[in-house]
Amino acid sequence: MSILVIAEHDNSEIKGATLNAVAAAQAIGSDVDILVAGANCGAAADAAAKIAGISKVLVADNAAYEFMLAENVAPLIAELAANYGHVLVPATTNGKNVLMAKTSFPVLVPCSTYSRSLTSVPLLVKIHFSALSTPVTLLPPYRVATALR
Repeated sequence: MSILVIAEHDNSEIKGATLNAVAAAQAIGSDVDILVAGANCGAAADAAAKIAGISKVLVADNAAYEFMLAENVAPLIAELAANYGHVLVPATTNGKNVLMAKTSFPVLVPCSTYSRSLTSVPLLVKIHFSALSTPVTLLPPYRVATALR
């Protein structure tokens, strides 16, 4: 399945952390789509389209997404995630906030560290919640959402 990368941007430019997430998505070896959610974010969408290896740019241009608040963006991502094998976000405060809106992602596993390749079976991930760090083994079919540096 394809991979969805959530773009970090300021509604005019793509932030560098997004490029790291795109590179990680490309390493998985599937088609990579990118979501640009914002308000008046056409310039950011145009910049996303110029990133090497991007198959499709999804644009959600709405005032509700202007500041990428997790409460507004997470339901959108959760809806789109049904069509993707992986959802990747940059490892920024905002990216982690979106992933931790866990009620919006009933089929995704938010994780922060990989012990093995994303394509290995079974997939061993480490999930972090505050001071708790638990290794978890996921057997296919699995869907992973992660923040990447």
